[in-house]
Amino acid sequence: LADGHVDESELHALGEIVSAEVFKSSMDFIKDKPEEEIRNEVIAGGETLNIHLSVMQKLNLIRDLSIIASADGEIHQGEVHVLYNVCHVLKIQPEFVDQVLHGNRNTLD
Repeated sequence: LADGHVDESELHALGEIVSAEVFKSSMDFIKDKPEEEIRNEVIAGGETLNIHLSVMQKLNLIRDLSIIASADGEIHQGEVHVLYNVCHVLKIQPEFVDQVLHGNRNTLD
């Protein structure tokens, strides 16, 4: 989505990660909303997640979002930028995104 196009493989990856109910709710949430409104609501939700999630849960969330971003076989700079912003909101080092996207699993050692 961050590259301006939702690929079928990205939808499939999201569907694999979340329940059908959450998937439908997510699609309903973004339908017909301007990008700025979506961004503001996601940031507010991220701040809530930052309070309630453990570090491991945050890392897993970023990993899952990275899987979705790369599901179409391409990782666009806009997608990386969004992932970095998620890291910022969740107080996770953005280098974690680079390591996930490039297959380096030594981040937690």
